Amino acid sequence: MEKILRSVASATLVFFGLSSSLAATVWNETPDNPGEAVEFCIHGKCEMTRYVTIGSTGNWAFFYLANGYHESTYFSELTNMTVTRASLNDTELSEQEFASIQLRDPAGEPATITVSEDGRFVRLRGFISESLVGEFQDVLSNYPNLVGVSLNSGGGTGSAALAIGNAIWERRLSTFVPEDARCRGGCSVVFFSGYDRVVEGWLAVSPLLDPDIDGAELFDGVWDLLLHKADNDLKIVALYQTLHWNQSVDIDRELATAPPISRDLPGDALSH
Repeated sequence: MEKILRSVASATLVFFGLSSSLAATVWNETPDNPGEAVEFCIHGKCEMTRYVTIGSTGNWAFFYLANGYHESTYFSELTNMTVTRASLNDTELSEQEFASIQLRDPAGEPATITVSEDGRFVRLRGFISESLVGEFQDVLSNYPNLVGVSLNSGGGTGSAALAIGNAIWERRLSTFVPEDARCRGGCSVVFFSGYDRVVEGWLAVSPLLDPDIDGAELFDGVWDLLLHKADNDLKIVALYQTLHWNQSVDIDRELATAPPISRDLPGDALSH
């Protein structure tokens, strides 16, 4: 059975190759085929559990864990919008409860920050957490010739995304989503913080979530960073407020590669 993690939960539609023409596909664990182990965390309390059901039908994808956690995702081809629902022991989770959920593959790679050999590019991969903020600040201090940040992340906490985004803007670094990468949630805020920006992979916008900070307060930070500082288009910034907390919008590939999402300002850092 293929591994599905919280950091790629929004990509389950792609994982299952969903389309309205597909019949229902459901996998259930059996004694001879047990589910993949996964570490489940909510509000910092973690336990080991496993997948017991994974399935898709039409434009729906869903999974169940042995500890009672259930998550389902619906993708609308008409609007490019994804809606996620989550529950624990049949009780639907609130915004901040959902924001605190992390599913981690115990054998998987942790979130990482690496720097290219020439010291000009930093690669950020995985869940954007507070611990990653300190590591990113250390990289900025130790590598004065940095010009760009490569992103591959399914999201992170709102406060951490804003902290890294502000640091990127202060250094006027460029941001880049490679062809084989994805960037959604908190990662998209980090991407739009870039001075110059290029998308070749998958980009999705959704409101920032944080288990300890109200969504309205987070949007104030998004507004200040993306509109007042990084000078993004108002239509882009407004998505972070108009979308419901469990919604995200996939940015069409053709749109993502054109202004105002991708942009090349005078003095393109990536060309230096």
